[in-house]
Amino acid sequence: METLEATSALQSRLSSLSVSSFPGITSKQGEDRPLDSLQSTDLSQSCCVGEPNMDGASDASGSRESIVVSGFYTKLMSLNQTYCRSSVCLSVIIIIIIIIIIIIIIIYQPYLCFFFFQSNHESIIAENLEGEAEESITTGTSELSSEMKAQLPLLNPPATWTSATIKELKTMLRTEKDSVVTVYRGDIMTVHVPTVPESKRVCWEFATDGYDIGFGVYFDCTPVTSRNITVHISESSDDEDEEEEVEGPVSSGDVEKGSKILNNSNLGEILPVYRQDSHLLVHGGSHDFPGEGTYLLKFDNSYSLWRNKTLYYRVYYSA
Repeated sequence: METLEATSALQSRLSSLSVSSFPGITSKQGEDRPLDSLQSTDLSQSCCVGEPNMDGASDASGSRESIVVSGFYTKLMSLNQTYCRSSVCLSVIIIIIIIIIIIIIIIYQPYLCFFFFQSNHESIIAENLEGEAEESITTGTSELSSEMKAQLPLLNPPATWTSATIKELKTMLRTEKDSVVTVYRGDIMTVHVPTVPESKRVCWEFATDGYDIGFGVYFDCTPVTSRNITVHISESSDDEDEEEEVEGPVSSGDVEKGSKILNNSNLGEILPVYRQDSHLLVHGGSHDFPGEGTYLLKFDNSYSLWRNKTLYYRVYYSA
């Protein structure tokens, strides 16, 4: 009985409650089935209702991440499209420039060909003129040299000899003035001996101390202006090897094989410059006058880089 009374009391209390006291329950449902609505509001159902709220939060965070990733991808794609557009524009500009250059070349090709042909033609003409000038100069020089050679008198070879009386010659020449000289390394001493009417030939003798020296004879057919015998010292312009060095290719001024010094067109060669062993023997010679002129007796020490040469020499006339 007590149980029934408690149940009836509870139902009367529930019926007195308004539908608005229970949130989440519509008024229609409360009016139709108030007891069923009350029975359905238990803790288990309320806990079950909380679980969908947690899933919604996780879904919201996942959707935010997907939005961020999609935004980054969109920006990357836009940058890629911008780069591709700029590359395409640059390629188009280069192609346009190349086309313009080709058009300009095609338009101005006749002018370019004319300019190129004209420049080549002018260069060819200039080369031809230079060649003709060189040929004319060479021809004139050869003609002049042939005329000069025709004017030169006939030069016979000299008479030469050697003697073993080297000590006697040195002793005699030490007492004479200007008969002992030093020909320094790299120098050439030239003795100018003019012809004289009272004599018919020129004679020479020489010797050296310790080492040999180069010697040659030339004749200058220029008219004589002075009868004095003079000596001229000159430095060689050619760098010759030292005398102990082994012979190599012979140049035009090699005293080993006989140098030819013919800078003057009036100069004739009688004896080329050879190295003479004048430190062992006395070397002498003579030559008959071919006509009026001057003899050039050359003592050549240009091939020596280190050694000076002491020279004993004398020059005299003979009837």
